[in-house]
Amino acid sequence: TYTNCKFENYYMFAGDETIVAQSTFTNEGQYFWTGTAKNITFNDCVFNGKERAVKVCTVGNHADRTATFNNCQFTAETQVKSALEIDGSKGSTYTVYVNGCTATGFATSDFTGESLFNIEGAENVTVYVDGNKWAGKGLYEDSDGNPVVTSIEGLQYALDNAADGTTTIFFGKDLVGDVIVKQVEGKNIVIDGKEYNYDGTIYIWGGARYEGAETLAIKNVNFKHAEGAIDFISSNSTAPAERYAHNVTIEGCTFEGGADAVAARFRQAFNIAIKDSEVIAGHSLAQLNGCTGVAIEGTTVKAGRGVSFGTSTDCTVLASTFEAASYGLRADGTIKEGSLTLTNT
Repeated sequence: TYTNCKFENYYMFAGDETIVAQSTFTNEGQYFWTGTAKNITFNDCVFNGKERAVKVCTVGNHADRTATFNNCQFTAETQVKSALEIDGSKGSTYTVYVNGCTATGFATSDFTGESLFNIEGAENVTVYVDGNKWAGKGLYEDSDGNPVVTSIEGLQYALDNAADGTTTIFFGKDLVGDVIVKQVEGKNIVIDGKEYNYDGTIYIWGGARYEGAETLAIKNVNFKHAEGAIDFISSNSTAPAERYAHNVTIEGCTFEGGADAVAARFRQAFNIAIKDSEVIAGHSLAQLNGCTGVAIEGTTVKAGRGVSFGTSTDCTVLASTFEAASYGLRADGTIKEGSLTLTNT
């Protein structure tokens, strides 16, 4: 056990059980090496390196090994390597736990999509970050097997490869970029943003299936455009694949964007609900022309406009507040059939 120590330049560790706590590593060379340490743990340590902080690797003396990094800070001078270079190609099998760590100044790995760690010999390496198991570039699994995404590529992969039944996809960090949700028979999708920020557009393709029973829920996402007048959630009838978004619930979300940013835009859709959400800034809460079955509940608009129902039918608004710069609610009065019901609004 090493506590409150200062390590300078090259070190290699060995032994069955090694613990390093509240220590500082400074290296003008490339890295520190876990060496033949069978179980090594770093607690509250600071690593100031040149290219990478730690090489997790054994040459010879093959065994099952663990390396744990708790609340460590990694800083690099040059963007050449990831903070942790984990190599399972030399024969040893590694399980690596990384909890509450930060990495500054390191290069992003093409293989993992992370600057915190890179992997060689992936068949012999398992990595857990903050309790989530690394499952691919930008993709993790939580303890229940649910996907946790840390990149827009990971989110798109999780959406495209959802299994039958209900799949819940969690954000693991702020995301930037656009994704497409294809509503497929038998696949129910829940996107839970965990209150992370999202700068992009979620496009919903209904597959021209007007009687589709599958559901899509988008929850706890802080939609925030850095710039531009772009829809946050969009589904239009410009192509058959995009038509008839259906059974969509947007819940517990906030929307903050440019002057013409629109929180939700649907055409030829059915069963659309927006619940317990808030528009902080933007063009409007929703543009919902031509929809069948729209429910707004517990939602607040603090800037911009409220909801334009257009020619939508069977619309309800419950317990919502609109402090709109222009209209609060707007509907096309030429509709011969349909209803708009307001309660406690």
